[in-house]
Amino acid sequence: SSAYYRILFEVVNECSFLTAKRDGSYQIHMHGYELAECAGLSRETTSRELKKLKENKWIKISRRFITVKDLEKLKIELDSKI
Repeated sequence: SSAYYRILFEVVNECSFLTAKRDGSYQIHMHGYELAECAGLSRETTSRELKKLKENKWIKISRRFITVKDLEKLKIELDSKI
């Protein structure tokens, strides 16, 4: 769905401003509602799409931030849409 790719784009974009941690992950200090605002989506839709990324084990969601475990896989997924 287009919502899925909008969330992917926002997550990949946010990582571009960050430095990877030693384990190669990225921590985005952003709540789900903030990500929803950036993507122009509802909180419910954003939550549903983030859950898909979490099920693929590409991200981890906590109360304070989103941890991107595999940025390269997210980029590949995003590129498949373009």
